[in-house]
Amino acid sequence: MMTPEKRLFFQKQLLQLYNQYQRALPWRAVDVKPNPYYVWLSEIMLQQTTVVTVIPYFNRFIKKWPTITHLAHATQDEVFHLWQGLGYYQRARNLLKCAQVIESTYQSVFPEDLSSLLSLPGIGPYTAAAIRTIAFNQPETVVDGNIESVLSRYLCFDGVFPKAKKQFSGEISEIFQVAKPGDLAQSIMDLGSMICKPTSPSCTDCPIQQKCCAFASKNTQNYPKKAPKTPKPTRYSSLFWIENNKSQVYIRKRTEGRLLLGLMEFPSTPWLESNQSPADGDIKVMHTFTHFHLILEIIKTDAVPVWTQGGFWCDKNDLENYAFPTVMRKVIRKISDQY
Repeated sequence: MMTPEKRLFFQKQLLQLYNQYQRALPWRAVDVKPNPYYVWLSEIMLQQTTVVTVIPYFNRFIKKWPTITHLAHATQDEVFHLWQGLGYYQRARNLLKCAQVIESTYQSVFPEDLSSLLSLPGIGPYTAAAIRTIAFNQPETVVDGNIESVLSRYLCFDGVFPKAKKQFSGEISEIFQVAKPGDLAQSIMDLGSMICKPTSPSCTDCPIQQKCCAFASKNTQNYPKKAPKTPKPTRYSSLFWIENNKSQVYIRKRTEGRLLLGLMEFPSTPWLESNQSPADGDIKVMHTFTHFHLILEIIKTDAVPVWTQGGFWCDKNDLENYAFPTVMRKVIRKISDQY
């Protein structure tokens, strides 16, 4: 239960922690007004991705496109090329769409009100709340994985995530009613990332352990409570590495479905939940997506299958200039290692 005393203690400790020990991150403002473009870009990149992974991508993006106006004039292929390796490519598609809408509708100025933010491509309740809180210092209830870990332990919140997220948001909403809600939100994120970790919290180093319910009950490992994960199915496919006598490889752009749409690939048979592949390959590549595992059997040939359309020949040395998703980059590395 969040009593006024417990809330005030939490706010004081976390704001003090942020003032003294905030992480130096390239998108964070220090002694200046936050840049909404940086906040938005970082929040999109950080979805399902770690801070350590995001930092070099963020730096490359702002070097190439220093403002949202610059990004709005990029092509999808350019964005994909810089994004490759981050995964979840729908984020990259929406990133460009959002930049274009902000330029055309809002004259390259980020809207501050919640409804306008939520109308933008790729911005959901969490991202809108984070932008409002961090970029514009407006108190919104920000809930990411780190905040779930910290506050579910602090309160001994017994709801099971993700179903209980709405209830959880309601119970913690008053915490963000402070003069600097952006600092508070980022401080909780820092605490969850560095100390109150999901699997191995360092409670002896925690500034709020004095009033932490889970610490007092020696029960930190049971929070936050999560619903059991559904096992991921495995899909199989034969992928064709088609190379001619000029050291050119046949590639094409994905034009069907949402997964990896618009990215480059090597032709393959449908990805099906069956281990009966159309052809047997000696080389295999394994990759895990959000909802399934994939095993590709690589068939090396010089003949383009009759069912393959819309591709073209590319010099092997030029493959790096195209936007391939991680699974296809694995194929390139595998072939390079084998031959």
